[in-house]
Amino acid sequence: KQIEEFAVSKALSVTNLPTFVMFVNATKSEFYGEKNSEQIIKWIEGVVDYKQQSIQTKEEFDNVLLSNQIVIVGFLGPDSPNYEEFLLTARSVQEIKFVLVESVELLNQLNQEGVAFHSVVAYKKYDSQKEIYVSDDINNTTSIHQFALLNSIPLIPVFSSNYELLISKVGISEQLFYFNNEKSETHLNIMKDLEKVAIHYRNNLSIVFVPSTDEVSLNNFGLLSSSSSLS
Repeated sequence: KQIEEFAVSKALSVTNLPTFVMFVNATKSEFYGEKNSEQIIKWIEGVVDYKQQSIQTKEEFDNVLLSNQIVIVGFLGPDSPNYEEFLLTARSVQEIKFVLVESVELLNQLNQEGVAFHSVVAYKKYDSQKEIYVSDDINNTTSIHQFALLNSIPLIPVFSSNYELLISKVGISEQLFYFNNEKSETHLNIMKDLEKVAIHYRNNLSIVFVPSTDEVSLNNFGLLSSSSSLS
């Protein structure tokens, strides 16, 4: 029978076979890696016991920041108000790297200006490079989830095939598309101004750069015919 004939598959949003879906405390996690025993065991261990991804040394901390475009770091201990909520969010957002620093002593060694224990911080290789999670309700798992997703997208991303998927996850319904040649004399100044606009409308409006040299993207917008191109 076809997969759409199974009610359970519909309920779990399963559209391809084979698919692995795991639930921990009602939190769903789907497996996207290579389907072999080593990768499946690694996935299960990461979902079931996230505490194993706790940073122990400054060297580990520096290495994880160096090897990822974005890392969400919880400077949290078991007694922190949002410790369990952070773990639940980390299990549900597999595409972003989450790690814990559970020691005040280690935080002091890291010399992270403005970062206090019991906080959650996004470290990025783009934009402001560091964002500290602020919420009136630190027990709000959805807010930590939204914080992670928002910071996983640059202020002004370059349009790509997975752009719409990213925006749909974040939940931003309004987009402004900027078309230009990235080698244009005007481009850098316009980008600087648009970054200010993006900060002003963050969480409500997404600004996306579409390079005039990207014929596939231009064609998707109906701006390119077989006999013409933008310069």
